[in-house]
Amino acid sequence: MELPNELVKLIEISSKDLERQTALELEMRTLGINRFNKRVQEHKERGEESFSNYGKTLLGSSIDPMAQGLITFVDEGNRTKGATPIAVKLLEQIPPEVACLIAAKTIINSITINRQLTSTAITIGKNVETEMWLRFFEAQNPELYGVVKRDLDKRSFGYGYKRRKMRESAVRDGVEVPAWTRTEKVHVGYKLIELFIEHTGLVEVDKKGNGVKKIVSLVATEKTMEWIKDRNGFMELLAPEDSPTLVRPKSWEDKKVIGGGYYSRHVKPLQLVKYRDKKNLQDLEKHSMPVVIDGINAMQSTPYVINTFIYEVLNHVWDNSIDVGGLPKAELLPLPQKPHDIAENAKARKAYRSEAVKVHTENARIKSKRLHLSKVLWIAGKFKDEPEIYMPHTLDFRGRAYHVPNYLNGQSVDYAKALLLFANGKPITEENNGAFWLGVQGANLYGYDKDSYDVRVKWVNDSSDSFIAIAEDPYTHREWEQADKPWSFLAWCKEWAEFQKH
Repeated sequence: MELPNELVKLIEISSKDLERQTALELEMRTLGINRFNKRVQEHKERGEESFSNYGKTLLGSSIDPMAQGLITFVDEGNRTKGATPIAVKLLEQIPPEVACLIAAKTIINSITINRQLTSTAITIGKNVETEMWLRFFEAQNPELYGVVKRDLDKRSFGYGYKRRKMRESAVRDGVEVPAWTRTEKVHVGYKLIELFIEHTGLVEVDKKGNGVKKIVSLVATEKTMEWIKDRNGFMELLAPEDSPTLVRPKSWEDKKVIGGGYYSRHVKPLQLVKYRDKKNLQDLEKHSMPVVIDGINAMQSTPYVINTFIYEVLNHVWDNSIDVGGLPKAELLPLPQKPHDIAENAKARKAYRSEAVKVHTENARIKSKRLHLSKVLWIAGKFKDEPEIYMPHTLDFRGRAYHVPNYLNGQSVDYAKALLLFANGKPITEENNGAFWLGVQGANLYGYDKDSYDVRVKWVNDSSDSFIAIAEDPYTHREWEQADKPWSFLAWCKEWAEFQKH
């Protein structure tokens, strides 16, 4: 009896290797749990719970019913005889969905913070007022609005900061929008809080204290906290640190769009194609795609090894804080010197703050890049002694294939690509003209990819001694840093030097 192909492949993989792979997938899940919980805690500490996964879900389920309630409130307020309520006059100036989104984000951000009710109401009112300012600014001077927005997008990540600077630019340009009084902000904030409570049931008013002085604040209902807890538990399983596999990834099967790549229940099954709409994924199951399936299985069945030469160089420059090869700077940029008269000199104070913002923004980018580098090195160190590692693959909606593992993969940054070598190399022979094509690749990586093949190979042969010197001591001979892809070029120099020895 002939066995199915997938069963044959599983038999080829030893039970010991499958045990190791299963243990790795359990570790991936554990890393994902730790990462997810850390993110939740960071969101809480910054008062940004609306940016967490459960916060986004709460927002999505809150906006529509709340907006309908706001529309009804404004309509009834305008039909009422006598003075129109303050909140109606102000809230009818902005789309209801926008006002509700702003209010819901502010409320959700305060779920775990003991913020008093009036303070929350004022913050909501202030945020809605700022949104109205921005809309007036864009309508009255769209050209300046676009210039300021593009500049802020380049220099800063903080949404709150961007809103404040946009408003300051509007004031400088003479955009005249009446400022809301504290009373008006309170009226708007309280009404939106009332609508949020009425139409979602996610929060409630809590009164603490005895006697005359009571602390009134918003708290999540018991139902909401249970929901968040369950949601977080669910999300722990959805947030693994996807890593390379120790064995050939589980093959994708024709007309089966879920379940390739990883083997165990510790990891959420992968989808063959990244569709948001599940219906599109279900439609694919009705169609046979043998060429696509064979192609993606061939790609993810290609074994790699860690390039230990590049790994050692990267670790050396990391450990010694050497600024080399386009890596993120080892040290953060220092803040500019504060003017001695910063307290009295408004012009000097403004100039200092402007420069400080640029430094903070650049330092945030450096931190992000350093974190990426540290993760790449950590993964490379974990797999550097493995004889083979593999990259599970999936497709996007256009049919493009992507490596699933994070950080260290063949589609990542230059130094991550340089850390990977094919596990099964091919000999360079006269028959396959391998020396010629190795030379072409070196020239390509350096930046001569527009010249003819013969010109590229001549440049490589003429500079061969330099490349050998780089491979022997990349810290002294640093010409490789000038390449378009410096780390990949350094890896090539090592290959070229080894080839010249033979």
